Amino acid sequence: MTLLAQTQVPLGPIQGEGLGPFGRSPATTGTEALIQVTNAVSAIVGFMTIAGSIWFLFQLLFGGYEWISSAGDVKKLTTARQRIMNGFFGLIIIVAAWIIIATVGQFLGFDILVGDPGKIIDQLKLQ
Repeated sequence: MTLLAQTQVPLGPIQGEGLGPFGRSPATTGTEALIQVTNAVSAIVGFMTIAGSIWFLFQLLFGGYEWISSAGDVKKLTTARQRIMNGFFGLIIIVAAWIIIATVGQFLGFDILVGDPGKIIDQLKLQ
């Protein structure tokens, strides 16, 4: 007696190229698919790290400008100090997330993070 969940349903050939990096080069084995997934995760993490670092720099510069232009106003000074501190806390979170992802990648045996940020920028370019 076979249950409905045990019956084999032929799906036929899947056609089309798909979207993104997974559609351009179809994986034939599980290892190739895993490499494609880790490359995609690496690109996303790298892009978010670069974006977060640029955002930190913007917050630091804008907070410093607010600090200088506060002219002794305690409320403006507090706002500027809070902006700078929030930027530093955000940078600490980014670095901690990077370390955690790198550690998990080492334990799983896959290089999840791309060491060269230039590779990330090359992957983001439209072809």
